[in-house]
Amino acid sequence: WSLHPGEHYGRGLVEDYAATFHNVDVCTEALMDLTAIIADIKFFVRPGSPLSMDLATLNAAPRGTYFPGNAEDISVPEMRARGDLGTINELVTKWEGELAQAFLMSNVRDAERVTAAEIRMLANELESSFGGLYSQLAQSWQQREAEYAISQVDFAAEIGKDSSTFEVLVTTGLESLSREGQIDNLRLAVGDLQMMEAVPEDIRGAMNPLRFAKFVFTNRSVDLQAFLNTPEEMQANQEAAMAEAGRMQQQQGEANVAEHAGKAAVDAQQPK
Repeated sequence: WSLHPGEHYGRGLVEDYAATFHNVDVCTEALMDLTAIIADIKFFVRPGSPLSMDLATLNAAPRGTYFPGNAEDISVPEMRARGDLGTINELVTKWEGELAQAFLMSNVRDAERVTAAEIRMLANELESSFGGLYSQLAQSWQQREAEYAISQVDFAAEIGKDSSTFEVLVTTGLESLSREGQIDNLRLAVGDLQMMEAVPEDIRGAMNPLRFAKFVFTNRSVDLQAFLNTPEEMQANQEAAMAEAGRMQQQQGEANVAEHAGKAAVDAQQPK
């Protein structure tokens, strides 16, 4: 949405590109008219030629019929509309390209081996070029639209559950592309963490791994904090690890005692 100076409401993309939509509509209609005119082919017959004496017979003659006359007796009018047709077609193509870019509908290559990676790359370029418009549309419009549609369903009468029991997640269309972009950013961030292995050992020992990870994740637009344990979780993990270590030591001690007891029993049964 664009907020123009002096206005208290935003203008959407349709309103911003209303003139382009109008131009495409008018010129497309003109293209259809010109195409119909060019397709309606007419022939000129030179007055006074033998062919001009009976045009009805000439029109009704089957293919391959012979008539007396000269080559210049029949001609086809030169339609100037052909040049106009090409010019208008170029303008319509240009305007459609502008609309496709504005509405995140840039054309993908029409080829047999168009990979998903290429489509995701195009989506990421559009997402970056328009300041996260994919994500904004999904969060501010599609998500709320889906939640409103779910709230209108009487789940209590249908399946005996309240609508608040369900969690609405939009995973198709624009939001799907946005989620793919987030996964790609996370994949790149994790790959960048491997750069630490290329750092010399003496320098690596002086670096803080967590600060390095924060720098990488921030530049890849990924929230590292969402993946880190809270202090409470870290304390619980440490206590669980210590308890597991104590249990393993106890089991190892019991195994050693059983092994020594068995060995002593075997020694006692052997003759002296």
